[in-house]
Amino acid sequence: MKTTKEIKKIKDKSIAELARELTKSKTKLTDLKRSLILDKLKKTSDIRKTKKYIARIQTVMREKLEVELKKKEIKEKNVE
Repeated sequence: MKTTKEIKKIKDKSIAELARELTKSKTKLTDLKRSLILDKLKKTSDIRKTKKYIARIQTVMREKLEVELKKKEIKEKNVE
């Protein structure tokens, strides 16, 4: 259930917002990995969760870009 809500939130965002979120998440992942190396990380599962979140963002971004490209192609065909 939680992941469906999370995916809905991601899908509601624009591509620009998703890009910002992706950058934040990648920075967070880097920080988590650094903490792991320094033995400061208590919950190692956070790394896996962050990776999955990044993958979800990338998937939604790809889907949105594909939709935009299809719309653009249809528009160009109608102009011709």
